[in-house]
Amino acid sequence: MHEHGMAKDLFSIILSKTTKKITKITIKIGDGSGVDMDFLKHSFTDHLFPGTIAENAELILLKEPISLECKHCGTKISTEDYESGNTNNPELHCLRCKNTVFDLSSGLNVYVDSIETVE
Repeated sequence: MHEHGMAKDLFSIILSKTTKKITKITIKIGDGSGVDMDFLKHSFTDHLFPGTIAENAELILLKEPISLECKHCGTKISTEDYESGNTNNPELHCLRCKNTVFDLSSGLNVYVDSIETVE
């Protein structure tokens, strides 16, 4: 369960950013990261938050889709385009030029998106 180690690393980053009471934390989780959102949430709320400035903080976990850029024409596409049925062809290809070679733009990482504190 690598989620607990990841939660500890993220929590260290969070604590390095503020000493004020934390009310809300938003974390983005890339669809391609392989992270189980339930395990990550459990690690934060049951193991890391209690007894700290983040105790009782609202934890928001947002999925970030995989985003690709066509190597031929530069068009950006998201795996959401395929999951939502915006294309009739299930094969991953550029929606503009039909190329099938891409650079990965986002969607593999897990990171702290925002921290809200009491003023």
